[in-house]
Amino acid sequence: MSKPSVEINAALVPDHENGLPAYMDLPLLGASSPQAAKLQYLMCNPDSGMADLGDDAVPGQISGGYVRVSELTDYNASDGNARARVAWGFAVHQAPSTIANDTPDAGDLGKPLWLAPGNTPGLLSHTGTVAGANLKNRSLLGLALGRVKEGSAAIYHWVGPIAQAVARAVMMADAYPLASFGIADAAASTAVAERAIRRPKMHGRVTDVTFTGAAVVADNTDYVTITIAKRDGAGGGATTIATYDSRAASQGAITAFVPAAFALVAGTLDLLESDIVTVTTVKGGSGKTLTGEILVNGRAI
Repeated sequence: MSKPSVEINAALVPDHENGLPAYMDLPLLGASSPQAAKLQYLMCNPDSGMADLGDDAVPGQISGGYVRVSELTDYNASDGNARARVAWGFAVHQAPSTIANDTPDAGDLGKPLWLAPGNTPGLLSHTGTVAGANLKNRSLLGLALGRVKEGSAAIYHWVGPIAQAVARAVMMADAYPLASFGIADAAASTAVAERAIRRPKMHGRVTDVTFTGAAVVADNTDYVTITIAKRDGAGGGATTIATYDSRAASQGAITAFVPAAFALVAGTLDLLESDIVTVTTVKGGSGKTLTGEILVNGRAI
């Protein structure tokens, strides 16, 4: 009995069958692009695919990897005529960003990295004044993989388009809306008896709870307290997760359309897929009107 014939796809050329290649070639921008040196990061325009040295004030670029082979990349004045060989693997960066709250540390294992000034990795997605001209909105670079050793500024990290894709997934998992509740009181005295609020069936940990909406003036006589709690979905009692109290001695006033942070209750912040999240409001004196949204943020775990 003869073997069945197998049609060969001549257009398919196997390459790097054992995993990711050590290096990839990227086309470079021409006249406006400086040459990149060894271990510098290249970033790619998402529309053209052309690469050049990244700018810490340009968002939305694709992480191209880092230059490994030569001290300087090739150069040609025309777009795409010169190419750079870049690595997409793990590396050590000796001098990450030194901006406040931007320097990766030992506890930042697996956190997203952004392109910071001086072609360095940093933890902040943007710096400067959000509403002003000094805002620098960055591009995502990859993932932090921890310090090389205690007391050293050097960090292990992973860059390139695959690392960037993983970093994007990490960001979504770390900023997940675990529950939300829109509220519009009919009157200042209107209270909400404990009720379940919408949430996905997600195993997660609450990182913050906020109210965003119309302003609430702080007052120790006329006030509102908001309680976010969880129940086990099997008849168990309510366990408080977070609270907000508009009295001046507590969280106080709410500025219109500026997220107001609740006080979190330590040890209660983990949610199971089966947990029910609830909201309760209690009014003191003549009360306060709430118009806005309560958002329970967290990360998937």
